[in-house]
Amino acid sequence: MKYRIAIGCFLFFQAIWAQNPISIDSITTYAGRNYYTHPDSAQYYLHKGIALAEAQGDFYKKGIFLNKLITQKTRIRDYDSARYYFKYTKTYLEQNQLETLFPDVHSEIAETYFYMERLDSALYHFKISDTLYHRLGDSIGVLIAKNNMANVYQIQGNYKEAIVNMLEAAKNVDTTQYLYIKVEMYHNIAQLYRQVHEPAKASQFATRSLELALQNPNYPQDLVTSYGIMAQLATDRSDFGQAAHYIDLAKQTIQVRGLDIVNYKVLGSEASLLVAQGAFEKAIPFIQDALTVGAEQGLSDFEIFSLKKDLALCFFKLNRLQEAQNLLLELLDSAQKNGRVEDMAILYQQLSEVHELQGNTVAALSDFKKYNQYKDSVLGLQKQESINDAIVRYETVLKEKALLEARANLAEKELEVERKNLLLYGSLGLLLVLGLIGYLIYNQQRLKNRQLKREGELKTALARIETQNRLQEQRLRISRDLHDNIGAQLTFVTSSVDNLQYGLKDRNPEISKRLSDLSAFTTQTIYELRDTIWAMNKEQISVEDLQARISNFMEKAGSVRDEVAFGFEVSEGLSKELLLPSVQGMNLYRIIQEAVNNALKYAEASQIKVKLFVENNHCVATITDDGKGFDLAAIEQGNGLNNMKKRARDLGGDATITSEKEKGTQVTVRFPWHESVL
Repeated sequence: MKYRIAIGCFLFFQAIWAQNPISIDSITTYAGRNYYTHPDSAQYYLHKGIALAEAQGDFYKKGIFLNKLITQKTRIRDYDSARYYFKYTKTYLEQNQLETLFPDVHSEIAETYFYMERLDSALYHFKISDTLYHRLGDSIGVLIAKNNMANVYQIQGNYKEAIVNMLEAAKNVDTTQYLYIKVEMYHNIAQLYRQVHEPAKASQFATRSLELALQNPNYPQDLVTSYGIMAQLATDRSDFGQAAHYIDLAKQTIQVRGLDIVNYKVLGSEASLLVAQGAFEKAIPFIQDALTVGAEQGLSDFEIFSLKKDLALCFFKLNRLQEAQNLLLELLDSAQKNGRVEDMAILYQQLSEVHELQGNTVAALSDFKKYNQYKDSVLGLQKQESINDAIVRYETVLKEKALLEARANLAEKELEVERKNLLLYGSLGLLLVLGLIGYLIYNQQRLKNRQLKREGELKTALARIETQNRLQEQRLRISRDLHDNIGAQLTFVTSSVDNLQYGLKDRNPEISKRLSDLSAFTTQTIYELRDTIWAMNKEQISVEDLQARISNFMEKAGSVRDEVAFGFEVSEGLSKELLLPSVQGMNLYRIIQEAVNNALKYAEASQIKVKLFVENNHCVATITDDGKGFDLAAIEQGNGLNNMKKRARDLGGDATITSEKEKGTQVTVRFPWHESVL
């Protein structure tokens, strides 16, 4: 039946995992909550965590999950598996140099040996973990290690070392944020003071543990333990009604939270209450039920020692002497194997009483002598020395604290005068600080305004760029339309005119000449249209592009007029890589084109030269011919000359024309330029 339930739980949690995967960081929490209630589920989560860590290449998280498997195996008393995972995990940590996890793995295997009743091995590994935690500066780890060492010393009857380690642990208990660590720590301190017959202090720490356990719903087993300790203390002071109340609260917690695995603790508390009330016959079934649960869970001998001791007492009080003797001898054998000196003393005392009632005076005397042998050293003197040592430690701390307070008061009086003297300086300092704060606020606001200004400028620049992009797209569209529509139509007109001219060549020479002029005009229009499209397709025109365009134009002009020599020169000071806005480049090109055409038409020149150079941060273009020249005052300036001057003004400069009869003409265009613009 249990096997079926375990398989069902496993499949249930597997289905939940598949539907709602949890993060790798949550797995340790899920597993910790299920160590007691659903151990199969805890194991499932940990193996899932290992698989996720491997998939993510997280060696550290894998080390944590392997370490928690030792904990899980110890909780279900599978000690062989716990030791196997200890060896495996230790090797894994060494291979991956995960030194920070070494103290944890030693602490976990120490707890395994603790429950195996191999107390020397447990103490050995707890000491290693204590040293490693101290080396890492892990105060919480030191707290846990000291607390665990105190538990071992307490079981061995070494109260001096138990109290020393417990007090060392108590130094850090209030600094940890983990409630479950505080609860367990206060549990142990309360039990220790109960062992050394200090009920007031035991009650003080037990009450603290209960208050904290009530604040931490994720660890209900700690709450059950707290109720159990409160019930024990109430039983010790014969407050049986209060003890029964705490036992009922523990039962309710077990029932609500499904903590059947710790039910043996409540059964033991009920049995202790009945024994204290003298109801020995009623106590026996509770003890036997608790022992049955403990056997099923693989509890160690010292975990069930108090149950069997109470059972032996019940047998003794009911005059079932042989059963009492057998049980006491069994407990004595276990206590001797584990070196539990106090338990041995108590058992020898009870055996002496049993043998006396049986009439075996020799055995009774022998047991009584052994009891006396341990009584003074363990039950009396050593306990008293340990308690006195603890009191001295506390009083020393209190005296040191009082001394420090006295010194602090004296220092405070001495500083009072200094405070008055420093008040003025403080006020001045405050004013300085306020001034500094004001300056910082002002400076911050100024920076903020500057940032807002920059953001505004950036938005403006982005809007300008967006506008330019739209204009460029519009230019490209217009240039395509010009090329595809008007260009094609002009080409068709030229072709048609050429055909008509060819047909009328011999019949009507006058019309043929007019058609020839029309064809030449249309062809020139096509060239100008292409130049316009070329300029429109560019946002900027380099000097090199402009030079190539001018050279191409002059080459064509030279092919028409063989008798004219053309020259074009660009000075070295004008870098070919410099850029002009397309409008400026086109205006300069048109001025040069107009000036060259005028020289060809009217100047009757034999040479035409074009030169581009830089002079006083200005770009200068000169178009010179050696033609017949003209008198500027005697002629009326037509559209050609006016267009050149207008285009020069659009460039931000001017155009000057100098001419003298029979000495030629020169057109000079001058406009400012900067490398950052060009």
